[in-house]
Amino acid sequence: MPAHFDQTSAVAETGRDVVGYVSAYIPPHQQDTLFIWQIAVHPIMRGRGLATTMLKNILKRRSLSYIKFVEATITPSNKKSRYLFQGLAEQLKADYKESIFLDSKLFGDSYHEEEKLLRIGPINIQQL
Repeated sequence: MPAHFDQTSAVAETGRDVVGYVSAYIPPHQQDTLFIWQIAVHPIMRGRGLATTMLKNILKRRSLSYIKFVEATITPSNKKSRYLFQGLAEQLKADYKESIFLDSKLFGDSYHEEEKLLRIGPINIQQL
C-alpha cells in the first residue's frame, strides 16, 4: 500500500537500517513547488552529502518534472540546513531567497526563533 507522500519523500538505508529521511509535499495552492517538511540524517551518515542526494532523488522523479521551486522553513541558528539548501541552489544554478515566514512573536511567551522561508528556483532538473 503506497504512503501518503511516497512520490515526494525519500528514505535512505544501509543494509536494514534507515539512515536518512526526507518528507516533502506539494502545497495545494502552489502546484509547481516542492515543500521540504523535514530532513533527518543519522549522525553516522552526516557530512557525506546524503541529504543532498535524497533531495536530488526526489527532484529527478519523472512524476515531479513540473516542479519549478523548492521551499523549506528553518530557524536562523540552523546553519547546516541553510548550507544544505544554498548548496542545492548552487547545484541547480537557481536563485536562493530567504524571507520571514513566522515572526518569533507568534510563539508567545516561550522563546522560539523566527522561522525563515527559503525559496529556490526556478529550477531546471536538467542541471542535476
